[in-house]
Amino acid sequence: MAWRDGRSTIPGLLQFRSASRSAGVADPEASTLEFCDHLIREGDRQVSLSARYFKVMLLREQGEPERAMAELELLERCAPTVHTAEQLGSLWAADGDLERALHWYTCALTLERPSDGAELRDRRQAGRNRTALRTTLGLPPDDLDFRMFQEDLEAETRCLREHPDVGEPVLTPFFPRSEVERAAAADALPPGVDSEMYYQRNEIIWQIAAETHGVWRRRLIPVTVEDAEVVKRLPSGRDDQPGTREYYLRDQGEREGAQAWPPNDPAPCWCMSGLSYACCCGRPRR
Repeated sequence: MAWRDGRSTIPGLLQFRSASRSAGVADPEASTLEFCDHLIREGDRQVSLSARYFKVMLLREQGEPERAMAELELLERCAPTVHTAEQLGSLWAADGDLERALHWYTCALTLERPSDGAELRDRRQAGRNRTALRTTLGLPPDDLDFRMFQEDLEAETRCLREHPDVGEPVLTPFFPRSEVERAAAADALPPGVDSEMYYQRNEIIWQIAAETHGVWRRRLIPVTVEDAEVVKRLPSGRDDQPGTREYYLRDQGEREGAQAWPPNDPAPCWCMSGLSYACCCGRPRR
């Protein structure tokens, strides 16, 4: 079997591990690492790169930093794609190695410019992260920064032109990490989705909506199981009209704190895990 969809590799591997756990596999992590090796050998270039990146993250998670570093060195020696260069930049930014992160973000921008789609979105994300890192390091904007400012403005203008009704951020409720197990026990998660897959699924759906429907800005509102039941019963309407879903969510956001999506790396992840976005829910876009 040939694996060619690099974008679905990491979400697929997360689901593979989750299914292995549910099936009672003795060592689901080892089984997943073995399947990563299979994809590295048999998948196409982007599948192989993404599988190796996932292997690095899983080895780190399992407390095997030496094996993880060996795999990471192999990954860095591969001819990069925009996708992989942006992955590596985010990984090093999350580790606090800003100089190394800056190198990989710059690499993502100096490769051939993608014409459209997810690779172009990776490029824009790398550009935003690169600018943020240069600011943190006390470096002034350069030609690449200016070029990315232009590309961002062009993309947002095109998005608003193609989807003129999507101007304000979409109010979007979610269960934070502290609440997701309660939500799973109450059957409040989508069918077939467990607490581990919930955040990955949300991230993927929001990214697809951004690419296909122009829903490129969200305000994420943390809710409890009880809040979610209220939201489900309320009619949709304006956020300044009491009794509507939007009014309730806006009020909830003001009380509990709303978060912008997508966050810029190395910002904290929106799911409130305490990890950076790059090493948490930001992984599906990689």
